[in-house]
Amino acid sequence: MSQHDPVVEAKIKRGSGKPKYQIGDVVFRATRPFARYHDEEEPGRVISVYTKRNERGAYYFYYDVLWGSSRRPSTHAQHRLKLMTISPSQEK
Repeated sequence: MSQHDPVVEAKIKRGSGKPKYQIGDVVFRATRPFARYHDEEEPGRVISVYTKRNERGAYYFYYDVLWGSSRRPSTHAQHRLKLMTISPSQEK
């Protein structure tokens, strides 16, 4: 069997990805590893999800996020956001 099986590859549809976050999820901005400063982890709520096409024709997921300190939503690419999880100690 070769490394790339053409039968298996034929079943995978291009562009069939699903968004990582859903409407209503609480997210925060991913930190930038080489930045001189880091953003505080301010939570935001996803209010809409949509796709955009880049120059090469690939689709990417974008999210409108309403941050706690702002009334206006801002648009962010999926790779710039992380899901905020609540630890059991913070629930109390």
